[in-house]
Amino acid sequence: MLVNNAGVGGNGVTEETTPAQYLDIMNVNLCGVVRCIQAVLPQMRQRRSGAIVNITSIAGRVAALAQSPYVASKWALEGLSEGLAQEVAPFGVRVVIIEPGVTKSAIFPKTVDAPNASGAYDDHYRRMFQMYATGIANATDPFEVAEVIHHAVTVDRPELRYRTSWGGDHLVLGREHMTDADWVSLGSAADDDEYYARFEALFGLDIRPAG
Repeated sequence: MLVNNAGVGGNGVTEETTPAQYLDIMNVNLCGVVRCIQAVLPQMRQRRSGAIVNITSIAGRVAALAQSPYVASKWALEGLSEGLAQEVAPFGVRVVIIEPGVTKSAIFPKTVDAPNASGAYDDHYRRMFQMYATGIANATDPFEVAEVIHHAVTVDRPELRYRTSWGGDHLVLGREHMTDADWVSLGSAADDDEYYARFEALFGLDIRPAG
């Protein structure tokens, strides 16, 4: 079994994130996975058994605000994983996509940058950090994620995708049930109170600051 769990975060809006920064994140979060898969898949294919578990993110299904390079890398990994599942199905190899929400992890203290060179995106970073502040206060124990992985690779009839951790179901299902117009309008909220109210109405999560 291969579990691709290594990854790095990356904050930034599209206007102010350089192509080099996108490539740095992609090199770890996407190409790193490819390197590991290519190292083990020939042996799995030859023995016609094995499991490849790719840890993506809820940000691979819902575009987290002001995290463009991270989101892009996780959406890419989702696409790679979905295609891989068909590619290796004839060889008895199982592919599982695990989509964690906010989990107790070392990634958050390492992802506190807000590269807002123009000063135009203060609202975006503040709202993004507030969402994660709420999530960290309610973060899921990583052992729960491990239990989901164990289930996914041992169950007789596996699913392709498994959501887990704080915010997982709320964010993915909320996005699936809203229109694209609703999604876009969330970004145009005039102030934080309006943004948090819309966020709760769309996703069922109250991310307002405590007090």
